[in-house]
Amino acid sequence: MLAALNDDPGRPSGVPDVQQRLGPFATGALPASRLVTGPRESVEQRVVGGRRGPVVVRTCQFVVEHYAAGGDDNLEPLLAWATKALVANRLGGLALYVDELEVQWADAASDQDYRRVAQVFGVQYATLVADQEEALPTAP
Repeated sequence: MLAALNDDPGRPSGVPDVQQRLGPFATGALPASRLVTGPRESVEQRVVGGRRGPVVVRTCQFVVEHYAAGGDDNLEPLLAWATKALVANRLGGLALYVDELEVQWADAASDQDYRRVAQVFGVQYATLVADQEEALPTAP
């Protein structure tokens, strides 16, 4: 996910590399985006014939948070960029699909002059039951 965002040529100018971080951004460091690993992963086992089965279909959620000074208009280019960079991306052939599931707008604290928006993405991929690291390139 990080590589898909950071290597995308459509990244708006002035936006630094997306990072996985927990701490807040300083107002002078905006606009900025960060990747938050999702709280959920669901697993569905499917028995598929042949030597490549049985297969597990996994769905993970990831959140990309965007921060910008000023109003919502400053967040729109970040939303558009992340959607384009991720939804059409198969993440190096590992993902069966990537979908934007939700957009959550939030006000910053009253003493801050920035806005935040979070995009929730779902990524589905398939692996062998006995080997989570061997991704399958097509849906079972």
